[in-house]
Amino acid sequence: MPPWLKQLNDDPLPWLLSDDKPAVRHLALRWLLDPSPREPSVLAARRAAMSAQPIASILAAQQPDGHWEKPGPGYATKYRGTVWQLTFLDQLGAVDQAGRQRTLEERVRVQRQAWIDFEQQGAPSKWVTLRACRVLKLASGS
Repeated sequence: MPPWLKQLNDDPLPWLLSDDKPAVRHLALRWLLDPSPREPSVLAARRAAMSAQPIASILAAQQPDGHWEKPGPGYATKYRGTVWQLTFLDQLGAVDQAGRQRTLEERVRVQRQAWIDFEQQGAPSKWVTLRACRVLKLASGS
């Protein structure tokens, strides 16, 4: 058992690796289990994440000329502008098949709502749990 996992009361990995939130599964594999990026389970998780929420709706909402919400420098409405959307996509691990970060030129699209809105209110958050586990892992040096 990794040192960071010993600091928890229970093992969150089965929950984080379940199929109901493909983007969480993909990042849990990458961040917490350290497999090869070319491992079949990682590639399958990445493909599933790219076509599921919240990434799919983010990718579907970019304007044809490459911006989100409105043209300009990208700092439009907080959480809805181009810069925010690219940040969300980065945090969600949205990558193309070559493993490169998607960019505006690669037609990245974005939903007009923050990814955090996809969580069910009042329920435990897989996103928060995943981030907390990542911080524990990094802090423990494993």
